[in-house]
Amino acid sequence: MQPETALKLCAAVEILIVAVSVLLAVWKRNNLKSVIRTLGVGVFLSLVVMVLPYYIGGRSPYAFWLSVFNAMCAMLMNADPVEILESIGAVQVSFVSVYRAVLLFLFILAPLFTVGITLSFFSERFTRLLYRLRSVFRNSYLFSAVNERTVCLAENIAEKERKPLILFAISGSTEDESAELLSRIKKLGGYVLTGDISSVRHNIRRKRHYYLLDFDGSINLENGLRLFEKYNDTASDTLYMWLYTKDETASVIFDYLYEKFHVQLINEEQLIARQLVRDFPLYKAVTGNRLSVLLVGAGNIGLEILRTVTWCGQLGDGIRTEIHVIDRDGDRAKALLAKSSPQLAERFGIRFYTADTETDSFPKVLSDISPDYIIVSLGEEKRNIRTGLYLRRFYGLNGDKPFIHILMDKTATEELLLPYLCLSDWKISADRQRYTEQKLCSFALLPFGSYEKTYGHILTADSLDYWLAVAVNAVRIGITEINETHTPALLKSLYNQVEYYKNYAGAYAVSLPYKLYLMGLELVDDGGGDLSVMEETLPTFEDLLLRQEALRFEAFMRASGWTDLPLDCVHDGIYQDKLKKCHARLSAESTKKLSDITGRNFDAEDRQNLYRIPQILRLAGELSGKKLSVRKAMETETKDM
Repeated sequence: MQPETALKLCAAVEILIVAVSVLLAVWKRNNLKSVIRTLGVGVFLSLVVMVLPYYIGGRSPYAFWLSVFNAMCAMLMNADPVEILESIGAVQVSFVSVYRAVLLFLFILAPLFTVGITLSFFSERFTRLLYRLRSVFRNSYLFSAVNERTVCLAENIAEKERKPLILFAISGSTEDESAELLSRIKKLGGYVLTGDISSVRHNIRRKRHYYLLDFDGSINLENGLRLFEKYNDTASDTLYMWLYTKDETASVIFDYLYEKFHVQLINEEQLIARQLVRDFPLYKAVTGNRLSVLLVGAGNIGLEILRTVTWCGQLGDGIRTEIHVIDRDGDRAKALLAKSSPQLAERFGIRFYTADTETDSFPKVLSDISPDYIIVSLGEEKRNIRTGLYLRRFYGLNGDKPFIHILMDKTATEELLLPYLCLSDWKISADRQRYTEQKLCSFALLPFGSYEKTYGHILTADSLDYWLAVAVNAVRIGITEINETHTPALLKSLYNQVEYYKNYAGAYAVSLPYKLYLMGLELVDDGGGDLSVMEETLPTFEDLLLRQEALRFEAFMRASGWTDLPLDCVHDGIYQDKLKKCHARLSAESTKKLSDITGRNFDAEDRQNLYRIPQILRLAGELSGKKLSVRKAMETETKDM
């Protein structure tokens, strides 16, 4: 082949290689490692092709591949680039000067990309080494997945602690992860490794916080058990684990293994549901003696909200609670609830409807419902907002009701979008240069359930709700004050040890403001109240509160999957079967008969528990460091009582 022909052919191939390399680099532009590797391969291929004219000395296939090998050696080892450039410069082609300039540029780039590609392949080892060195001196926070919830939690930790040591261990490739999430991790100074979280090596003289928060609870359970196996023979008080799961098996396993590890099981749906009824209390929507709740969407989160609203919405026999559920498949939603929470719907009159929010079946169902408190949980932010706006238009305004709460994953969406969802009357100004606005309706949609709010305080244990739950559990077992023996650390440990009692204490803590509401009181932490007000008020509302707690307890137990234990199955004073989740005290009628069978005065015990509420509030105030007290509720909040 003539040198001129070879040069033209190589130039054409070079253009093709550059074009393909650039396109691939642009396509993978969100992943720096992929860009380096793609461009590096392109540089080497380009250099091989452009050096080939100097080495081609024969026509046989053997001579051709020998030339390729010689060209690769020229790039990195023993050939003289000057000699190659001068030889190619002697070829009589019009673009030879451009060809030589590009070739010189590639000779400079090749070593740089060699180093870049080498580092990209060994970056994992460098990251692990750097993490191990830093972990000797600092506590670390390790996450088993990259998702919105874990990054939000990492950002919360970074706000509270100066330069925290944060590491994400993921099972797949970083190329599969969101570029936006990875960039947020980079801003935090966090490390990202591929592989099992249990394979991360460090000593345990410093605190190690493991957050197993993959969307798949079974993966979290497997990772948790691997960590237990890893540290099984290690006695340490520096290992902490948070594990997301809805599997009842997990609670049984970790109740047993708690002695070896500080572990907290996280039920995200439950956290979101309880956050909703705390931040937007159901009692504020009571009209006269009625509370009507409408839930739109009965998926996983929707059903958990339904269970929580059912037991939290029991406000005593003076207030009638109605609960309506609209889902694309109402019968299926009803069957799913019956499977997980037997008899709950029948006992508390929950009504299910089948309708699609995108069709005319939706307004037909709405026409028969007059809600005070609406929850939209359809699984997609845009659809939730769209449905919320439709509900506001459909029901119009009646004062500030109905309250419409929409599930939103991200606080950013709430901050950017909701302030602009308003209806106004626009009028042209006198000079006709601009429109003036007069608001007619705020169209207020109340967002809840963002990852920032859900994980922002619960996992870092700095919220009042958390300390209330710890206090409920402590007072339940007879601990009413902090001392040298009963330290805050011990009370936190007791709260986390048994999942059943933790769940019960958390639910009871959520119900405390509702009990105060029935007495015309509210909980404050600004020092502007007095707990003695509650102690004086309790006797007046004793019977009402006892009936309310009986209804709440029954709804809570049925929502948790418990059913009635026949009284003829009560033996030796034992009135529950934990294996079958049966309980004999789920109704007032069976409780009366149970007193005769067991000889226990359950009425006296219930009254004693009621009068422990001031002790719970005092202990929670000590634990949280807040001036916790009660005062008479504001007049605007009690006018409908």
